[in-house]
Amino acid sequence: MKIFNFSKIKKRSCFLLSFLCMLFVLSACHKEEKVATDKKESVQLYLDGQVKKAFPLLKNEAEKGDAQAQYYLAEIYEEGKSVKQDNEKALYWYRQSAEKNHALAEYKLAEAFRHGKLGLKSDRKEAFKWYLKAAENGNAAAQKTVAGYYLEGEPIPKNHAEALKWFKKAQETRKDDKELYTKIGIMYYSGLGTLRDTSEAAKWFEKAAILGDSHAQSVLAVQYYSGQGVLMHKEKAKYWAEKAAAQGNDVGEFILGMLCHYRDIPDMKQAVAWYKKAAEKNNEAALHALAVLYEQGNGVRQDSTKAHHYYRLAAQSGKDYTIKALADFEAKNKLENRP
Repeated sequence: MKIFNFSKIKKRSCFLLSFLCMLFVLSACHKEEKVATDKKESVQLYLDGQVKKAFPLLKNEAEKGDAQAQYYLAEIYEEGKSVKQDNEKALYWYRQSAEKNHALAEYKLAEAFRHGKLGLKSDRKEAFKWYLKAAENGNAAAQKTVAGYYLEGEPIPKNHAEALKWFKKAQETRKDDKELYTKIGIMYYSGLGTLRDTSEAAKWFEKAAILGDSHAQSVLAVQYYSGQGVLMHKEKAKYWAEKAAAQGNDVGEFILGMLCHYRDIPDMKQAVAWYKKAAEKNNEAALHALAVLYEQGNGVRQDSTKAHHYYRLAAQSGKDYTIKALADFEAKNKLENRP
C-alpha cells in the first residue's frame, strides 16, 4: 500500500503557489512599466514637437483616463496642431483632465470661462471656481489670479487677507515675478489684509525694485527720503528715484525734484525741470509744488496766472490738500475757480 507524503505535497503546493504569484507580480510590473513607458513616450514626443506621432498615443492614454494625456490632447485640439482645430473636443478633454485635479487643465478651463473661449460664454464666477481649484493644486498663475479676485472683490466679496495669502503662495514659485513682490509690498504699506508695516513693505519693494519694477523703485525712494520703515538715506532715495525716473515714473521724477529743491545748496533749475516732467504725467504733488514756486517766484519768475493754473490742475486729483491750497490761493488773490 502506497503511503502519500502529505508534507512533501504541501511543500510542492506552496512552492507552486509562490511561483505563480511571482509570475503574476512580474507580469503586472511589466504591464505597468509598459504603460509608464508608453505614457512617457507620448508626452516626450509631444513636447519635442512630434505631434503627429504623439497624437495617437496621447489619444489612447486619454481614453484610458490619464489626466496628463487628456490635457495635452485638449491642447492639440485647441490649437489645431496636426489635426483640425476643434473647440468642442478641446473643451471636453480639458474638462476630463480638470475633473481629475490636473492643475494646468483647471487653469485652462478657468481662462476659457473668464474670456469666453472654446465656445463658452464669459462667466467670472465659474472662472473663479476653476482658478481656485488650480490654485489649491499649486498653479502659481492661478494663485496670482485668485489673489487679484480677492483684492478687487469681483465676482466674490473682497477679502484682503485671502488676497495676501495667495499672492504669497504664488511668490513661493514665481521668484522672478516683480509684480508679485510689488503687490505684497503695497498690501503691507497700506495695511491691507494685515497690520500696516512699512518696514516689511520696504523689504518686498526692494525685491521688486532690484528686479526692475519702477513702481517699487519709486515707493522705495519715497521711503528712504522720508524715513518710512527704513532709516532716512538721501543717497539711497536718489539711487532708486533715478532708477524709477529712467523708466518714466512720475513719482521718481518728483522725488528727484524734491532732492534738488531741498538739498543744502538748492538747485532750483533742476528741481523745476523734474517737477515739470512729473507734472506732465499729472502727478498732483509735482503740480502743487510748481504752483507754490510760481506763486513765490522761487526758481522761476513769479507768475500768479501760472500759479493759479497749476493749483487748479493739482486740485483735479481730488486730494484734500490740493483743494484747500487752491481755495486759499483764490481767496488770497480774490480769484474765482474758473477755466
